[in-house]
Amino acid sequence: MGRAIALIIVLAGTVAFACRRGAAQSGDAPARKPPAESKSADDPTKPAAQKLIGGMSGFESVSTLFYDAAPETPHRLTATYVFPDRARWFLEKLEKKDAKSVERQMRYRYGERTFAVEARTSTSREQDDVERLATLRQLELRRAMMLWPDGFEWKLTGDAARAELGDLGTLQAHVIETPGAPPASERLRRVRPDEMGLRDAKGDEQDSYRALAWQELRGRAWPATAELWHAGKRVWREHVDSIDTLARFTDSYFLPPDRREPGPRSATSALAIQRLDLPAMRELRVALDPGSNTWPKAMDEIARLHAEWTRRLQPLGLELDRGLNVEFDAELKPVACLLRIAQPAADAPPDFRSVGACSAVAVRIGGLEELTPALVRSLEQALPKGSAHDPGYVHVALENAKAGPFNVVLRSPAAR
Repeated sequence: MGRAIALIIVLAGTVAFACRRGAAQSGDAPARKPPAESKSADDPTKPAAQKLIGGMSGFESVSTLFYDAAPETPHRLTATYVFPDRARWFLEKLEKKDAKSVERQMRYRYGERTFAVEARTSTSREQDDVERLATLRQLELRRAMMLWPDGFEWKLTGDAARAELGDLGTLQAHVIETPGAPPASERLRRVRPDEMGLRDAKGDEQDSYRALAWQELRGRAWPATAELWHAGKRVWREHVDSIDTLARFTDSYFLPPDRREPGPRSATSALAIQRLDLPAMRELRVALDPGSNTWPKAMDEIARLHAEWTRRLQPLGLELDRGLNVEFDAELKPVACLLRIAQPAADAPPDFRSVGACSAVAVRIGGLEELTPALVRSLEQALPKGSAHDPGYVHVALENAKAGPFNVVLRSPAAR
């Protein structure tokens, strides 16, 4: 029986977060106490108070992965972090033809608890101590790579950097100088890793990111491409497609849906509400048949409409935005589908009405069961005092229509 690992691999043609169970060798810690930072003074099973790192409360990155074991089958990894101890990995196997999700695996971190949702099931499993330790290592290694040099106490000696993670082990990085960087007194910001790994207490490397290349986004360096290695072998090649640092998330987003408490207990947090400035757009509103006023049927219908209008707009050189928007009524039932043209389009078909630029408020939820009257009231209270608003709608990316995450949005026409 070997060391337990939580490495993401392709196994028997399916995506798997493989975890070989077994007794931990002496170099692997058995059940250990969680780091003190993540304990809540009131309830040690809850996450710590949120904090900023590098001026950010968190980030969400979307990457395309190509496994060495299945190079012709792309995968998508959506990694969401809220600092210091909330994380969610959503891994999908994609159909190469149209990049639709055909299979998914999920990992959640909620404080020091970790959960797994495997393929073809919606039932979660809380990980045991050995699995939990392995998952936390993976999550922290990725956070360290994405946020370099913030979030960890790096010590730099020559071209080597090191940061201690207590029970999790040690982060180690090889760094190279970056031209045109800050003064010598800030050398950590003048160098960037081209390789970063995590070693356990015994000194054995668990995973590493190699061949790191970087990009500048909004005044900050972020990874652009990387390779994940394990046990001396490359597992995948990765391209980071997008990074969002503005989205806000409820705490329940970092728990599997089957473990969330009913009601909007954490959804009304002020931190979870995001204020938006929406651009002018051309929008088509299609009322749903009363027989389609359930959320699963509404999502199927808007996906059908999106495909139909994509074909109809193609001869005009126009494209639909890949976001799906479903309007709901006062009883929170879906009543209409909203389709939007991606680019300004004066020559759009007359079915698409012009909607002026406006302000809005939104909150991110992990599942539609979190759409409650109290959550909508919290959004209404976040609008400027006395503001009217259009009917609310749920926004979700086309490729994530069934699994989410979802944004609940209220537009304020008074600001148009």
